[in-house]
Formats: sequence, C-alpha cells, structure tokens
Amino acid sequence: MHNSIITAAVILAVGVLAVWVYGSATISSGIFIDAKCEIEPSDGILLTFDDGPDPVMTPKVLDVLDRHGQKAIFFVIGEKVEAHPEVVREIVRRGHQVGNHTYSHSPYGNFLGREHLEEEIRKCGDAIESACGVRPTLFRPPLGISTHYMSSALKNTGYRAVGWSVRSFDTCDDPREEVLDRVVKDLKPGAIVLLHDRLEKADWLADRVLSEWEKMR
Repeated sequence: MHNSIITAAVILAVGVLAVWVYGSATISSGIFIDAKCEIEPSDGILLTFDDGPDPVMTPKVLDVLDRHGQKAIFFVIGEKVEAHPEVVREIVRRGHQVGNHTYSHSPYGNFLGREHLEEEIRKCGDAIESACGVRPTLFRPPLGISTHYMSSALKNTGYRAVGWSVRSFDTCDDPREEVLDRVVKDLKPGAIVLLHDRLEKADWLADRVLSEWEKMR
C-alpha cells in the first residue's frame, strides 16, 4: 500500500512537471498565457522579427518589406533600442509595429519572478517610447518561454502576448534553403511567422518567404 502511494505520487509529480515544461516551452499551449498565434486568414500572413533592432540588417529587411508591400511586427530588445534608436524610428516611419521583447533578453529572465519580469518589460517599453514616441502594446517573451506569473505581469504592464504558428528556427546553423523550406511547408493563410532581423540571412529569407507566399495566393 505504501509503495503504491509513493508510485502514484511520483507519477503525479512527473505529470505535473511535464505539463509545466510543455506550457512554458509552447507559447501556443495557452497554459500560462493567452498569446495570439494566428491572424485572420483573410489578412494573409504576418512576418514578425525578434531580437533587433540591428543597424545593418533591420534596414535591409525593411527594404524587402517595402518591395512586397508587407507590414510586420518587430519585437525589439530594450538595450539595442537604446543603442540604435534611429532604427526604431525608421521601423515606425515605414508603417510597421514595434513590440516589446524585454530590456535585456536574458535567457534566465523569465524565471526570476514577476517583479523582475515587469521591470524588464517596463524598461523596454520606456526605451521604445523614448526612441520613437510610440508606447508598445504587444509583447513576445524571450525564446517564447512563459511562466505561471507571466499573465499577471502582462496584465500589470498593459501588454498582449503574441506568439507564432510558424517557427523558422533561423538561428540554427542550417543552410538558408533548409530554413526556407521549413517555413514554406507550414505557410498558410493566417500564419504568424517567427524570424530574426539580427541575422545575416534575414533579408534573403524574408524576401523568399514573401515570394513563395505570393505564389500561393
């Protein structure tokens, strides 16, 4: 009887841990935060770019978006915003949205408690507003990792979470054609695509994704 209780407790603990890990790592799960992971199919697709602004690559990505007549969301890091405010102003000037991606993008920041997370969000929001005069309302957690207190942190700071339905894994050291194939095979109306504008291949990838999408329409 005693062993049965211990076994049941272990199974329950493993199950709870599995749900926690899945909820933390899968932004679309809805377990910890309610993130928007798709748009209306009639609106086409939405490209989103994380980890900028980059003084070299972000302008190149903006040129690609202009050529395709496509609007995007740039989830920027506060420290980089302070270093390159002119790039953020250019993003807004060209009609795109700027979202909050925390101030430091620490891989551990999501696990340091609600107050720390709120401070990271507020500092990034302040940097964006100082750079371009616009207060962001959209948030994407670093690495897409959420926690049990993230929902309350977003409520307290006035943000809405945005996830994705297509993850490019463009930060992996794969040939760019493989990355493109990975995106295109999951591309469909309503898709939100996760890309990174700090990478050397960012403009090439954005251009090819949009070109492939235009062929599908």
